[in-house]
Formats: sequence, C-alpha cells, structure tokens
Amino acid sequence: MTTKTKNGNPQTRQAILDALERTLENRPLGEIAVTDILAEAGLSSRTTFYQHFGGRDEAFVALVGRALNEIGNEVTAVIHDASVRRTPLLRKAVDRWMVRGGRHWHLARNMLLEWPRIPEFREIFVAFMTGLSEQLAAAIDEDRRAGLVVTAAPSSTAASMALWSAERAMHATMVGAYGFASSAATADALVAQHLALVYGVNPTAK
Repeated sequence: MTTKTKNGNPQTRQAILDALERTLENRPLGEIAVTDILAEAGLSSRTTFYQHFGGRDEAFVALVGRALNEIGNEVTAVIHDASVRRTPLLRKAVDRWMVRGGRHWHLARNMLLEWPRIPEFREIFVAFMTGLSEQLAAAIDEDRRAGLVVTAAPSSTAASMALWSAERAMHATMVGAYGFASSAATADALVAQHLALVYGVNPTAK
C-alpha cells in the first residue's frame, strides 16, 4: 500500500470513509474497488480519492481505527469485571460480538480477514491484541492470587491463547471452515474451553 501526502479537505475525506463503511456492510473489502467507493460517495474523480488516501487499503485502515478503539473498550470492560470474566456470564458478553454482531460487526469481520494482508494494519492489530492480552493476563493474575485459577500455565500464555484462539476461531467461522458450524456454536466452545482450562468451571453445570 502506497502512502501519499494528502492535501484534501476533511469533509471529502469523511465522505469517502462513510461511503466505504456503507459498502462494507454488503461486500468484503477484497471485492471493493476505488470506483465503488467513489460511486457510493457520489464522487466521480479518482484524483479526488487519491488526494485523500493512497489507496483502498489505506482508507480501510483509517476507517477501522475508531471502531477498533470502541471494540477494545467493550472487551476491556468485560476483562475488568470479575463477575463476568470468570463465570458463565462471559458467554452473554461474547454473544454481543460473535452472534449478534455488535454495531461494528461488518468492520470487525473485515478486520479479521484483512489484518494478515495489510502491513500497516497488521502492526496496529497485533498491538491491539497485545494490549488486550496484557490486561487479561493481569486479571488472571488477580484471580490466581485469589485461588480461583487452576491452570499452571503463565497468565500471559493463558490470556494470549484465549484471545488469539477467539480471533482465529471467528475467522474460521466466517470462512466456513470444517467444524465451525455457526457463530453461536463457536462462542459456546470458546467460552467453555476458557472457563474450564483457566478456572476449572463448567459453564453448563447447574
């Protein structure tokens, strides 16, 4: 992705980003061309686009930045809530993102598909996941001190495995990989695995 110096105006830049977001509601980024974004924005000149962004991928990275912050805030709230992170209530929290989608689902879906491909976004996404993993590790350490953790694995390992397993499982579900029947089934398995391995909790027990 080529990055250029931009001299466009903020209103046109936002119009392009809004148009890209609307287009992503129905089509994945890989099927969208600059001309599609321009048509949705009511613009006709490719020059106008390139005055603001170096390409489609650069526009995507700019678009998902705010969404990533909001998603991070939601996940962080769950991590910091002991009554949720270590109990079957975690399943309801995960449901908001994986089953019902959440307000940024169309963007999150494309993030999971595109972060390995776009170098600039890969760096941002890995840093995002690292930050969440560090927070979850600290929460697991807190629970370990309270005598609630059964795994012998370091908290950093348990946290990273939980979050990266969820990320790859969500990706596998989206592409229809074998064994991933639905978002709901994937969420059930992820939560059950995390609670059992880290806390020794059976989320289906009565």
